[in-house]
Amino acid sequence: MDLDRTAPGTGHYRVGGPHVLGSRIAQADLAVAIVDELTTPAHHREQISVAE
Repeated sequence: MDLDRTAPGTGHYRVGGPHVLGSRIAQADLAVAIVDELTTPAHHREQISVAE
């Protein structure tokens, strides 16, 4: 996975199952995905992947 620290966040991301969706995501978008899952849990005891 390529976690790009310098890429601007878009506020958009895709969520998938345990398989890899893509190889890139901006650090800001990963942070948004984590906060969204913490504040509004949608995947209880599941492994998920996020990508651009």
